[in-house]
Amino acid sequence: MKQNEYTCAVIRDLIPLCEESLCSPESRTAVEAHIRQCESCRKLCGALPQDPFAEPVPVPDEASTFRKVGQRIRRNKRAAVTLLILLILLLGALGYLTAGQILKEPDIQSFETLAQSADVRPLVRKLTDGDYEGFVSSLSAGVMVPPDVYHYLQSFREKDTELLKNTYEAAFGGTEVRRIRIESNYTVATASAAPFIMSEVLIRYRNGCELCLEFYREVDGLYNCAFAYTGGFEDSETNERILNAFNYICDHQLQSAWTMQRVMVNQTPFTDSKEDQSRLDNRCSMIKNRFVPDCAQQVGERLKAFYQKGYLITKCDLSEVRFDNDSQFLYYTLYVTASDGQGTAMLSAVMPFTYEGLRPLSTSLNTVCTDGCTPALAEDLRTLF
Repeated sequence: MKQNEYTCAVIRDLIPLCEESLCSPESRTAVEAHIRQCESCRKLCGALPQDPFAEPVPVPDEASTFRKVGQRIRRNKRAAVTLLILLILLLGALGYLTAGQILKEPDIQSFETLAQSADVRPLVRKLTDGDYEGFVSSLSAGVMVPPDVYHYLQSFREKDTELLKNTYEAAFGGTEVRRIRIESNYTVATASAAPFIMSEVLIRYRNGCELCLEFYREVDGLYNCAFAYTGGFEDSETNERILNAFNYICDHQLQSAWTMQRVMVNQTPFTDSKEDQSRLDNRCSMIKNRFVPDCAQQVGERLKAFYQKGYLITKCDLSEVRFDNDSQFLYYTLYVTASDGQGTAMLSAVMPFTYEGLRPLSTSLNTVCTDGCTPALAEDLRTLF
């Protein structure tokens, strides 16, 4: 009999036999085919047991089963150990940063130091990406300076931007940045001062040069660039120019003005020996580099002649940066005390400056106070710059 000739009555008679596995394979096939098409018969039929005539389902051997179970247990164990290690590292990092936040000691990181490093990176990127206006506008204009100086510095931002563009591109233009490293640590200005965070930024370039800048946050929320140095330049003038430019832009001071305070002082006269003459040449070269190019050579020659006359410079001081309201320039006052063996004389000279260096005013504006020295020393000191 063909399969489609089975009636519902016949199928209902065969269903109990199929459920008890007492029917032939042909009858079982007929029942399964019928209930797929007949909903009423399908409702009478529960889950049919496995066909006893069908091929037996292969049962995995015991060794294979235990091997798979062991592999799953080992995977779960490794995952648990990994999660435990990650949790321990996370708790350790949180504990370390919390301790740093409380102690505020140098070389100990904290949540604050990490946050400042993240805050400084976009500032540095403005510089390396050529956004000079953005970099300059992110720097503090000096909130602790007098109002007239503050307004002067604010109005000078456009010139600062142009200066930065020219000097940075002359030194690093066209050179790809290889790496930027930022480290922020607590530091103190004096023993009694509260710790603050200083961020040291080292920028390395593909041509082997590097630029280091240090930033700290001012009370106005903007950053002050406290220090800069470069490396990798064979040309010392390029190195000097980029250093002075950064410090003039960031703090409107010369990077190495303090050099004069140390290098100019000589406690003993220079002799004609080669060693002394070499030291004298080096000293005069270091000092003249603090002056603008068009007068640097003259300053170096006058200074060398002054030393060769046997005079001793016993003291040299630079005032804090000041501002002249009438002439609208920033300046130092240079104080030099010299001796000729009979007495002393002290020079007071106003020194306006730009990023290129100091520029002496007319010697007629210099003042000299004497104490028992010869007129020759007084005149030589007055015309020294």
